[in-house]
Amino acid sequence: MSHEGVHTHLLEARSLPTKSVVVYGDRAEVKRIVKCDLYSGRNELIIQNVSAVIERQSLRVDGRDAATIQEVRYQESPIDANSNENDEVHELEERKSELETEKALVDDQLSILRKRVEVLDGVATQVNIFVHELEERKSELETEKALVDDQLSILRKRVEVLDGVATQISRNISPSTSSTTESRDANANRISACSSSSNAPFVLNENTVTHLTHFLDFYGQTAADLKMQIRKQTKHADSLSQKIDRLERQIDQLRCGLEYDNVKRNISIIVDAEVAAPSEFHVSYQVYCASWKPSYDIRVSTANDKKETTSLTMWYYGVIEQNTGEDWKASELVLSTATPSIGGCVPPLSTLAASFRPRK
Repeated sequence: MSHEGVHTHLLEARSLPTKSVVVYGDRAEVKRIVKCDLYSGRNELIIQNVSAVIERQSLRVDGRDAATIQEVRYQESPIDANSNENDEVHELEERKSELETEKALVDDQLSILRKRVEVLDGVATQVNIFVHELEERKSELETEKALVDDQLSILRKRVEVLDGVATQISRNISPSTSSTTESRDANANRISACSSSSNAPFVLNENTVTHLTHFLDFYGQTAADLKMQIRKQTKHADSLSQKIDRLERQIDQLRCGLEYDNVKRNISIIVDAEVAAPSEFHVSYQVYCASWKPSYDIRVSTANDKKETTSLTMWYYGVIEQNTGEDWKASELVLSTATPSIGGCVPPLSTLAASFRPRK
């Protein structure tokens, strides 16, 4: 982009690599690397969205090539409604809306799967009730059969007694033998019929057993598949919820920043280049809301006897805290105990009187 003979290069501060960071007690000095393909003539490098806690008087730019640095300026301008920051909020909101729609579809699928499992469980419960009813019916029939068996035993005993009496009578009255025999045979037939009826075993319908077996196989496989799908969809829904929460936090942070800090901060670097060529610059500046403090870990091992010696081990390290809005990843980090000063004044020069010493 160029205007009025000046070629403009827009750079994002967060995307510039960090060369080094020197952390002091109340601030930090950051050095970033700026690489740009310069055009022949005048170029303006605009580093956008620098930290809100930058010390504007601490800006320094060093050139690494033949280009000549003409001017370095710190700029502040209000953010309008059509700025890139608002575009970023809109993009995040659209992404959030897409994720919410996707999560709603997953929730619908989960509801359908759970309903199918519920229906299968209901059918299985009915089958279980039916089996219990059959078992109760079988128990009742077994109890009834036991009563019939008792009655059969009593009847057989009575028949034996009657047969004994009839035998004694038949010895005295032979013509009645045929009648007695017929009566006895009739009683025996009735007893046999009763016994045959009461000894009939309980038989479950073969067709019912086949269908029940098929249903149990179907229930086991289908329920396992449905529950596996439910677990996968639940995991997917949880992942979408986490993404939506992260987007909400990012949107809230951006909106909060735009509401309480609606100023855009840029660094403008005017450079003259004799020929078009790639160039590299080092931009240094100081930021507040950064500090460090030493921390120590001392451990003593006490000797248990005279042969051993008491030892002391000390680890020391620095604890760094920063809330500058910048990311200092992959940079050289230096901890300094010095106190930086900005805008110092040259000490006044006093008058020194000189005179000739007379000869003696």
